[in-house]
Amino acid sequence: MEQVTQAWTADLAELSSEVKCADDPVSALVALSLSYHGSERAVVEAELYLAATHRPELRALADCWRTALVDVLTLRYPPDRARAAAVFLDGVLLDALSNATPLEPAAIAAALRDLLGTPTG
Repeated sequence: MEQVTQAWTADLAELSSEVKCADDPVSALVALSLSYHGSERAVVEAELYLAATHRPELRALADCWRTALVDVLTLRYPPDRARAAAVFLDGVLLDALSNATPLEPAAIAAALRDLLGTPTG
């Protein structure tokens, strides 16, 4: 679990710097989501999320990623839209792990643009 948290922290630090200065923060989000497809780490993270549904002591750890992602996204987007995008990305990850034909990157990007709107700054 500690390794998962450390990996999340590193990913989000990198994403934060990209989101802050990118003309198109959505591209950074799509790239991050695609980097998880098919990885063993992604499977472990998805299993943690699912375990948290019936083990309340895991919920804070499972929510750590989403909360931190929302914090990163609120650098450029309203909080309600940032949370919706974070929840969507959780679903994208689960879909990629469990579906033989996951969403295309262009579809992920279009949905994120619709959810997030225009970045500020």
